[in-house]
Amino acid sequence: MTDLQHVTLVTIARDTSLDEANRIMRLCHVRYLLVADAQRHLLGIVTDAGTKGDKPLAVAHTLGVRPSELVVGDVMVNKHDDAQVMHLSDVTAAKVGNIIATLKELGTPFCLVVDHDAEDNHVLCGVFSLSQIERQMGLELHGEEIAQTFSQVVTSLGH
Repeated sequence: MTDLQHVTLVTIARDTSLDEANRIMRLCHVRYLLVADAQRHLLGIVTDAGTKGDKPLAVAHTLGVRPSELVVGDVMVNKHDDAQVMHLSDVTAAKVGNIIATLKELGTPFCLVVDHDAEDNHVLCGVFSLSQIERQMGLELHGEEIAQTFSQVVTSLGH
């Protein structure tokens, strides 16, 4: 887990262009950015997969705009609706295999980890990233992903 007590994650505004988000991810050598408002409240997360390929094209089509007009807020995973969350108490004693299995079962390449503050509010304390686990373990887990779009099915048939 990327422990946010020891690592500062890069945040980005929801009105940032996708090109700028990709540039920041490249410069920071990361595959996701936290999306925050001016008060640094978490709004969601944007991944490199969400800023490239099929997703921005589909969103642009739905919104009736050119892909170059999209901003991070158009493609981000909203923390309230779409983000997968695990509670710190549930993962403290988990083994890497448990986390991998959970991420695969959820069908997501990342998961936010939250704890509770004194007022029982959720506080973001970490992030699990399947690609980071892959790199650290020397594994190839993404080869087993389940295709969720037609283009992913076509791509997987070509391998």
